[in-house]
Amino acid sequence: PFYGVYNLEFFLGMTAAYVLRNFTVPRPRLVLATGLALFIAVAVLEDFHLLDGYGNFARLAYGIPGAIVVLGIAEADRRNLLRVPAILRTIGAASYSIYLFQFIFIATTWQVLLATGLGHRIPVAAAFIVLALAVLVGGIIMSRCVEHPLMRLVRSRRGAIRLRPTSG
Repeated sequence: PFYGVYNLEFFLGMTAAYVLRNFTVPRPRLVLATGLALFIAVAVLEDFHLLDGYGNFARLAYGIPGAIVVLGIAEADRRNLLRVPAILRTIGAASYSIYLFQFIFIATTWQVLLATGLGHRIPVAAAFIVLALAVLVGGIIMSRCVEHPLMRLVRSRRGAIRLRPTSG
């Protein structure tokens, strides 16, 4: 439903975007540190089984600090207070494609590992790294070859598209 806890996380993100668009966040590094500290505190509570990480309360317990982190890091970046390595910027720019295509790249890579006989011979940690790299590389490729060109196309055509009234 519209009022579900998962949707509240999206509303937290939209609220963060609204704040960043309309205001200046004071002391962004302190805001970032506070958000990270709260997020870590929630994770510790979950690790000690004092919080059900899959429960509704956990969505907010993680979501609120997550929104605070976004506020702090975005404002700090806007003010050039952070140095973000190019690879992290690339991953960030591709994050939507990574999100959309992660399961395709995981499944495809896993099938390749199985077909080559490596799927059950390499350590689990190595398989995880291979799968994670496949997701990142695949997502970056999809971002650069599909997502961003489509976004440029839509933006360039936005003004050219005129809606015609239908005659009845």
